[in-house]
Amino acid sequence: YFLLLMLPATLLTTGCDKMKDFGDTNVNPNGVPSPILSALLTNAEAAIAGYASQTRGGLYSQFLSETQYTDVSLYSLPQVDFGGEYSGTLFDLQNIIITNESANMTAVARILKAYIFWTITDRWGDIPYSEALQGKKPKYDTQETVYKGNINELTAAIAQFNTTSTISGDVILNGDVAKWKKLANSLR
Repeated sequence: YFLLLMLPATLLTTGCDKMKDFGDTNVNPNGVPSPILSALLTNAEAAIAGYASQTRGGLYSQFLSETQYTDVSLYSLPQVDFGGEYSGTLFDLQNIIITNESANMTAVARILKAYIFWTITDRWGDIPYSEALQGKKPKYDTQETVYKGNINELTAAIAQFNTTSTISGDVILNGDVAKWKKLANSLR
Protein backbone atom coordinates (compact mmCIF):
# COMPACT_ATOMS: atom_id res chain seq x y z
CA TYR A 1 0.00 0.00 0.00
CA PHE A 2 2.85 2.32 0.80
CA LEU A 3 4.22 2.07 -2.76
CA LEU A 4 0.79 2.69 -4.25
CA LEU A 5 0.44 5.89 -2.19
CA MET A 6 3.95 7.08 -3.03
CA LEU A 7 3.59 6.59 -6.80
CA PRO A 8 1.11 9.51 -7.37
CA ALA A 9 3.06 11.76 -4.99
CA THR A 10 6.27 11.01 -6.89
CA LEU A 11 4.65 11.72 -10.26
CA LEU A 12 3.18 15.02 -9.05
CA THR A 13 6.41 16.36 -7.57
CA THR A 14 8.75 15.29 -10.37
CA GLY A 15 6.46 15.84 -13.37
CA CYS A 16 7.59 19.16 -14.83
CA ASP A 17 8.46 22.70 -13.96
CA LYS A 18 5.41 24.42 -15.46
CA MET A 19 6.77 27.92 -15.69
CA LYS A 20 10.03 26.87 -17.31
CA ASP A 21 8.50 24.43 -19.80
CA PHE A 22 6.05 26.90 -21.37
CA GLY A 23 8.50 29.79 -21.76
CA ASP A 24 6.94 32.56 -23.85
CA THR A 25 4.09 30.50 -25.30
CA ASN A 26 1.45 33.02 -24.26
CA VAL A 27 3.37 36.10 -25.43
CA ASN A 28 1.95 37.53 -28.64
CA PRO A 29 4.86 38.53 -30.90
CA ASN A 30 2.56 40.81 -32.91
CA GLY A 31 1.05 42.55 -29.88
CA VAL A 32 2.12 45.89 -28.49
CA PRO A 33 2.91 45.73 -24.76
CA SER A 34 1.94 49.38 -24.20
CA PRO A 35 -0.34 51.58 -26.32
CA ILE A 36 1.05 54.00 -28.88
CA LEU A 37 -0.59 57.17 -27.64
CA SER A 38 -0.19 59.15 -30.85
CA ALA A 39 -2.03 56.39 -32.73
CA LEU A 40 -4.81 56.36 -30.13
CA LEU A 41 -5.21 60.14 -30.48
CA THR A 42 -5.26 59.97 -34.28
CA ASN A 43 -7.86 57.18 -34.14
CA ALA A 44 -10.05 59.17 -31.74
CA GLU A 45 -9.79 62.30 -33.87
CA ALA A 46 -10.65 60.36 -37.02
CA ALA A 47 -13.75 58.96 -35.32
CA ILE A 48 -14.84 62.34 -33.96
CA ALA A 49 -15.99 63.56 -37.38
CA GLY A 50 -18.97 61.23 -37.33
CA TYR A 51 -20.33 62.36 -33.97
CA ALA A 52 -22.07 65.45 -35.30
CA SER A 53 -23.96 63.42 -37.89
CA GLN A 54 -24.85 60.45 -35.69
CA THR A 55 -28.05 61.91 -34.31
CA ARG A 56 -29.71 61.60 -37.72
CA GLY A 57 -32.87 63.16 -36.36
CA GLY A 58 -33.46 65.01 -39.61
CA LEU A 59 -33.57 61.72 -41.50
CA TYR A 60 -35.93 60.06 -39.03
CA SER A 61 -38.36 62.97 -39.06
CA GLN A 62 -38.07 63.18 -42.87
CA PHE A 63 -36.71 66.76 -42.85
CA LEU A 64 -33.81 65.43 -44.91
CA SER A 65 -33.74 62.72 -47.53
CA GLU A 66 -31.20 60.25 -48.87
CA THR A 67 -31.09 59.46 -52.56
CA GLN A 68 -28.66 56.63 -53.19
CA TYR A 69 -28.06 54.82 -49.85
CA THR A 70 -31.36 55.06 -47.99
CA ASP A 71 -30.56 52.77 -45.06
CA VAL A 72 -30.66 55.39 -42.32
CA SER A 73 -33.84 57.08 -43.47
CA LEU A 74 -35.47 53.64 -43.55
CA TYR A 75 -34.79 53.28 -39.81
CA SER A 76 -32.02 50.71 -40.11
CA LEU A 77 -29.49 52.47 -37.89
CA PRO A 78 -27.26 49.63 -36.66
CA GLN A 79 -26.10 51.12 -33.34
CA VAL A 80 -28.92 51.85 -30.94
CA ASP A 81 -26.91 51.96 -27.70
CA PHE A 82 -23.83 53.74 -26.43
CA GLY A 83 -21.77 50.68 -25.46
CA GLY A 84 -19.54 51.00 -28.50
CA GLU A 85 -18.68 54.58 -27.59
CA TYR A 86 -17.32 53.54 -24.21
CA SER A 87 -15.35 50.52 -25.43
CA GLY A 88 -13.95 52.35 -28.46
CA THR A 89 -13.00 56.00 -28.63
CA LEU A 90 -13.60 56.87 -24.97
CA PHE A 91 -11.44 53.93 -23.87
CA ASP A 92 -8.62 55.11 -26.16
CA LEU A 93 -8.84 58.65 -24.79
CA GLN A 94 -8.89 57.33 -21.22
CA ASN A 95 -5.66 55.41 -21.95
CA ILE A 96 -4.01 58.65 -23.09
CA ILE A 97 -5.19 60.42 -19.92
CA ILE A 98 -4.04 57.62 -17.60
CA THR A 99 -0.63 57.27 -19.26
CA ASN A 100 -0.12 61.07 -19.17
CA GLU A 101 2.95 61.01 -21.42
CA SER A 102 2.47 64.65 -22.41
CA ALA A 103 0.44 67.28 -20.55
CA ASN A 104 -0.78 68.82 -23.80
CA MET A 105 -1.78 65.48 -25.32
CA THR A 106 -3.64 64.63 -22.11
CA ALA A 107 -5.45 67.99 -22.26
CA VAL A 108 -6.50 67.30 -25.87
CA ALA A 109 -7.77 63.86 -24.84
CA ARG A 110 -9.79 65.46 -22.04
CA ILE A 111 -11.35 67.95 -24.48
CA LEU A 112 -12.28 65.22 -26.95
CA LYS A 113 -13.64 63.04 -24.15
CA ALA A 114 -15.86 65.90 -22.93
CA TYR A 115 -17.14 66.43 -26.47
CA ILE A 116 -18.01 62.75 -26.86
CA PHE A 117 -19.81 62.65 -23.51
CA TRP A 118 -21.72 65.76 -24.59
CA THR A 119 -22.93 64.09 -27.80
CA ILE A 120 -23.79 60.84 -25.99
CA THR A 121 -25.90 62.55 -23.34
CA ASP A 122 -27.62 64.64 -26.02
CA ARG A 123 -28.61 61.45 -27.82
CA TRP A 124 -29.49 59.14 -24.92
CA GLY A 125 -30.17 61.33 -21.89
CA ASP A 126 -28.87 59.90 -18.60
CA ILE A 127 -25.62 58.00 -19.15
CA PRO A 128 -22.75 56.51 -17.14
CA TYR A 129 -20.35 59.42 -16.55
CA SER A 130 -18.83 59.84 -13.10
CA GLU A 131 -18.02 56.12 -12.71
CA ALA A 132 -17.50 55.37 -16.40
CA LEU A 133 -14.26 53.91 -17.80
CA GLN A 134 -13.11 52.63 -14.40
CA GLY A 135 -13.52 48.91 -15.06
CA LYS A 136 -16.62 48.43 -12.92
CA LYS A 137 -20.36 48.62 -13.52
CA PRO A 138 -21.05 52.36 -13.46
CA LYS A 139 -24.11 54.20 -12.22
CA TYR A 140 -26.11 56.42 -14.53
CA ASP A 141 -25.76 60.17 -14.09
CA THR A 142 -28.29 62.82 -15.04
CA GLN A 143 -27.69 65.10 -17.99
CA GLU A 144 -27.18 67.99 -15.58
CA THR A 145 -24.34 66.10 -13.90
CA VAL A 146 -22.76 65.30 -17.27
CA TYR A 147 -22.94 68.92 -18.46
CA LYS A 148 -21.50 70.28 -15.20
CA GLY A 149 -18.77 67.62 -15.26
CA ASN A 150 -17.92 68.52 -18.86
CA ILE A 151 -17.58 72.19 -17.98
CA ASN A 152 -15.23 71.30 -15.11
CA GLU A 153 -13.28 68.92 -17.35
CA LEU A 154 -12.87 71.52 -20.08
CA THR A 155 -11.76 74.15 -17.57
CA ALA A 156 -9.16 71.76 -16.13
CA ALA A 157 -7.97 70.78 -19.63
CA ILE A 158 -7.41 74.43 -20.58
CA ALA A 159 -5.40 74.98 -17.38
CA GLN A 160 -3.33 71.86 -18.09
CA PHE A 161 -1.84 73.14 -21.37
CA ASN A 162 1.79 74.27 -21.22
CA THR A 163 4.45 75.47 -23.65
CA THR A 164 6.92 72.61 -23.24
CA SER A 165 5.07 69.38 -24.06
CA THR A 166 4.03 68.29 -27.52
CA ILE A 167 0.87 66.87 -29.07
CA SER A 168 1.77 63.98 -31.34
CA GLY A 169 -0.90 62.35 -33.49
CA ASP A 170 -3.07 65.47 -33.70
CA VAL A 171 -4.63 65.55 -37.18
CA ILE A 172 -7.33 68.13 -36.43
CA LEU A 173 -5.39 71.19 -35.26
CA ASN A 174 -1.80 69.99 -35.82
CA GLY A 175 -0.77 70.49 -32.21
CA ASP A 176 -1.72 74.18 -32.02
CA VAL A 177 -2.34 74.78 -28.31
CA ALA A 178 -4.05 78.15 -28.86
CA LYS A 179 -6.61 76.55 -31.19
CA TRP A 180 -7.27 73.71 -28.74
CA LYS A 181 -7.89 76.25 -25.97
CA LYS A 182 -10.25 78.14 -28.26
CA LEU A 183 -12.13 74.91 -29.07
CA ALA A 184 -12.40 74.01 -25.39
CA ASN A 185 -13.72 77.47 -24.57
CA SER A 186 -16.23 77.20 -27.42
CA LEU A 187 -17.46 73.87 -26.06
CA ARG A 188 -17.82 75.38 -22.60
